[in-house]
Formats: sequence, structure tokens, C-alpha cells
Amino acid sequence: MPVKRSQRLEELLELVSCLAEQGPVTAARVARAAESLEATAAGHLERPQLGEVVEQALAAGLLRRDGDEVRLSESGAAEARLVLRRHRLAERLLHDLFALDPATAEQQACEFEHILLPEVVDAVCTLLGHPPVGPDGTAIPPGPCCAEKNRVVKPLVESLRDVAVGAQVRVAFIAPGTHQRLDRLAAIGLGPGSRLRLHQKRPAYVIALGETTLALDEEIAAEIYVRREAAR
Repeated sequence: MPVKRSQRLEELLELVSCLAEQGPVTAARVARAAESLEATAAGHLERPQLGEVVEQALAAGLLRRDGDEVRLSESGAAEARLVLRRHRLAERLLHDLFALDPATAEQQACEFEHILLPEVVDAVCTLLGHPPVGPDGTAIPPGPCCAEKNRVVKPLVESLRDVAVGAQVRVAFIAPGTHQRLDRLAAIGLGPGSRLRLHQKRPAYVIALGETTLALDEEIAAEIYVRREAAR
């Protein structure tokens, strides 16, 4: 059973993990990032208590200090991964299901992520179709449900590759392998909110987008996540 951590400690692990994706993490970088979060009211890491929270993480073996640099320990990285997963799935849920704008979804996710139990996180993930990225394109760490592709709960959002021929769907988000591919799809008018109908899957995926018929290869279809709409 995972140890229950304070919101401040969870926020710190999440922050260090996010900063580490961009390079070495120094105490000064953590302080500046925490100050930015405090200014947007999107976190619980108030600057006056930051040093205390860092010391708690060090004492708990979640962080290691090497000069001015701080690193997540193996256990700290594992806990940070769980926090990031909860946060980014919460963002995805609030953005896709409740249609909140990205900034509002981010702020609300900072509160929501701390109350999600592991089994609820996996249920949300399954409901959303095991999304690989959050609304801002950052990776969502996969969980056991992703490996098992547990679909006991019918996904709200799923890959275009998984929908039936003839289905009428709306694009929820796109998780392209490259920015260039996203730009090409946007140039032909295919993006979040687009309504389309899947006509065939073989030998290529053929979709109707408005008055236009487009052919997509399977790799691209797998990166387009959609939600079903009632036929009109």
C-alpha cells in the first residue's frame, strides 16, 4: 500500500520530476518554479515552506542532494511517476469530459489529483481510452490497466484505429509522433473538435471530414483519439 504523502510533498516530487525532463535540477530552479506555481494558485508549494518540504523529502529518502543539485531517488521517482499519472489523467478528464479550457483544467487537476485512489485512477484511464499524453502533449505514465488494456469500463475516448467502420465520431485530441505530422493534419482541417465518419480500414483508413474524403495510414489513425457521437 503506497504511503500517504502530504499535498506539499507530492507537489515537490511532481515538480522535480517535471524539471528533470528538461535537464539537471538545482535548488534555485525548484524555488523559481515553486514561486511561479504559487503565483498562479496552481499548487501548494509556498516559497516560505519550500525548504522545509525539501528537507522532509530528503529525510524520507525521496530526494538526494549532490551539491546544489537535487535528484529523485529510486523510490522518489516511483512516487513522482504516480503523482504525474494522477495529475495528467485528471487534466485529461476535466478537459475531455467537462470541456474545461487547458488553464482551468490544469488548476483544478492540482486539487483533484490528491484525492484519487489507485483504483479510481485506473478506472479514469480506462474510461478515457488509456491516453498516452495530457492536453498539453506531455506524456502520461502508463499504469497496469494500460498494459492489460482493461476495457471493463467502456472507454469514453479511444483511438480511431479501434472504432468500427461506419462510426461517426468527434476528434478529442491527437497524439502525433512528430509536430510536423500534427501541423499537416491541422492544415487539412483535422484537429480537436473535428467531426468525421470512418468509411473503411483496409487497405487504408478512409474518413469523411465534412465534404472531403481522406485516406490515412494505420499509424496516423492510431494517434487520433475520438469520442463517439450519435448518428444524425
